[in-house]
Amino acid sequence: MIFYGQNGRKVICGTQSGALLLYSWGHFKDCSDRFIDLSPNSVDALLKLDEDRVITGSENGLISLVGILPNRIIQPIAEHSEYPVERLAFSFDRKYLGSISHDQMLKLWDLDDLLQGSGSTLRSQEAMADSDSDEMDVDAKETKRKTVSNGQALNSSSSFFADL
Repeated sequence: MIFYGQNGRKVICGTQSGALLLYSWGHFKDCSDRFIDLSPNSVDALLKLDEDRVITGSENGLISLVGILPNRIIQPIAEHSEYPVERLAFSFDRKYLGSISHDQMLKLWDLDDLLQGSGSTLRSQEAMADSDSDEMDVDAKETKRKTVSNGQALNSSSSFFADL
């Protein structure tokens, strides 16, 4: 459960069914809004990023950026393999997101890298996928480009989301 928006007058709770429930402070008999399309798995960890977004950790190991009012999944931003995310926290300077799960691993994520957006992530993945070839490739716009190997390994959290 976290306090959210409007001077702490809203409360968000994750559920076993994967939904997020929004309540107005003092009116807890019925939720004022619900977000049911988040995950088919339990939402076990919540962290307020700002007045419009929260970060969720799910039973399936996904860490997602979620917009609130309008309710929408902005993008999955990280993952803990198949293990449930137990807790999320920011570093004191809010530069890093920490997550811990049942795999007994504490992972630290650079928050700026996570929040850059799916467009820049997709571009970097395309460059990495072509890094094994020095031949000419044709992209979707039918223009030719030269790819050069840079010798970097693909980040495991990036590769997980490559086909989303």
